[in-house]
Amino acid sequence: MALEVARCFRDRSIRIVDLGSGAGSLSLNLARLGYRFLVGVDISSTMCRIARFNALKTGFYSHLDFILGDVHSLPFRDGSIHCFVSTSTLHHIRKPYVLFREIMRTLDRGGSALIYEFSHDVNFKEAFRSVKILGMNPIFIPIFVRLAPMLHGIPRREFEEGWLASILRLCCKDDYELQYNGIVTLIKLKSKGI
Repeated sequence: MALEVARCFRDRSIRIVDLGSGAGSLSLNLARLGYRFLVGVDISSTMCRIARFNALKTGFYSHLDFILGDVHSLPFRDGSIHCFVSTSTLHHIRKPYVLFREIMRTLDRGGSALIYEFSHDVNFKEAFRSVKILGMNPIFIPIFVRLAPMLHGIPRREFEEGWLASILRLCCKDDYELQYNGIVTLIKLKSKGI
């Protein structure tokens, strides 16, 4: 995920916010790639403490901040953030429409949000691609296909025609795109600015 952010944003001085940052692994990987203005937001004070400790332990503490916060009410000014990232957090969000509105409110002109989520209703071919990406032995594909529905996440059909598709159209109009890569679905929100 960090490499995809690097492909989208070459400027290492942009402000990046990691929504649902947990222990901070994505933020730390972005810091390793040279990004210097990173903020992780998590609703768990324990995860924020763990993330701060991990940043201190790896020597990136001066480039990272982890704050306790609710993604339904982001503590940022309008148009102040250039990039949001989120991995496997969307299925935990109580009111996704509020999250999308908050992201669109705080995104800088030309900014983007990259929201990754597992989609467990994939076909055999996509599951095979995921197994290859994850570096697993192909002998595990049948097991993987059977276990995929037990993974947390959001079914792909919800992104295309379900409740989530309705919310995206309502909140983001045409300023989003969906991309699929095996069991991972990416929602890419784009700001036209304030």
